[in-house]
Amino acid sequence: MQLYYSTGSPFSRVARIVALELGAPCEFVEETEFPPKQVEAFNPAMQVPTLVDGTRSVFGTKLIVEYLMTEFSAAGTGGPPPFAAQMTRPTDHWRDAQILIALEALLSAIVARSYLIWTGAEHRPDAVIPYELAPRELKRIYRLLDWLEGEASAAGFLPDVFSIQDAWLISTIGWTEARIAIEWRGRPGLEAIIERYSDRESVQATNLGVWRPDT
Repeated sequence: MQLYYSTGSPFSRVARIVALELGAPCEFVEETEFPPKQVEAFNPAMQVPTLVDGTRSVFGTKLIVEYLMTEFSAAGTGGPPPFAAQMTRPTDHWRDAQILIALEALLSAIVARSYLIWTGAEHRPDAVIPYELAPRELKRIYRLLDWLEGEASAAGFLPDVFSIQDAWLISTIGWTEARIAIEWRGRPGLEAIIERYSDRESVQATNLGVWRPDT
C-alpha cells in the first residue's frame, strides 16, 4: 500500500498522522513536483494525499482517513492518550462529525485564501460577480476558528483519545504557522490542543517545516 503525499501539504499530513498512529503498512511516496505528477495515474483530482491499496485507489483526505481507520483500527498503539478507534463516537456522532466538517472548511478556506493572494488573483471591476473572494475567506476563517474554540478543551475535541479532529487541527495550524497565513492565537482551547500533542511521535514525524512564499 502506498500513500502519496507532499511534505508541505496539510491534507497529506492528516493522512500521514493517521497512518502512523494506526501502524498501517504504508509506503510513503513523496511527490516532489507541484502540482503533483505521480498521482495523475491514480487520482482524477490530481491531488495529494492519494492512497493506493492493490488495485484500489482512494482519494479525498477524509475518505482516506476513514479507509485507514476501518482497515487498520485494531493496529493503533499510539499514546498516551490512545488514538481514537473511530472518527466519531456513536453517542455523539453529529457533534463529532460537525467538528470535522468545520475543520475541513477551515483548512480549505485558509489554503484557498493563501493561493488567491500568492497567485495574484485579483478582483476585476468588470467581473460578473462583484465580490472579492480573499476577504470573504478570511471572514469564514475567523468565524470557524471562533466556533471551534467553543468546542475545544485542554483534553482535545474528544475525551480520552487523540482524535482525527485533533490531528486535523494540528495539520491546519502547522500549515498556517509555517506560512504565516493567518493569526489564530488568543483561543486558549485551540492553543491547549496544539500544546498537548506537540511532542507526539506522529506529529513530530510529519512536521511541515517552514516555507515562505516570498523566498
